[in-house]
Amino acid sequence: MEFALLELAQHAEGMELDLSEQVAQKVPDDIHKQLSDSLGQADDTFGDRVEDAKQRFDNYLFQEQSALVEAMVRAYARRRPASPAGAI
Repeated sequence: MEFALLELAQHAEGMELDLSEQVAQKVPDDIHKQLSDSLGQADDTFGDRVEDAKQRFDNYLFQEQSALVEAMVRAYARRRPASPAGAI
């Protein structure tokens, strides 16, 4: 199981998001800028907050996928027939 989790960790940065998740993470710059302008407020930290939220969400997804990998490996190990004595 540890091997499977280590292998998953190697590819954490290369995981692709589902199209709906990609769309949800797009930054609506125009809408946010229009709202800030209409309220007479400048929000200089908006981009930083969005990037932080993306990073936290990606970490959450990775933790969820790690838990799923662990569960699948454990389930497979329970269902796998026992090896005969002396077999490698």
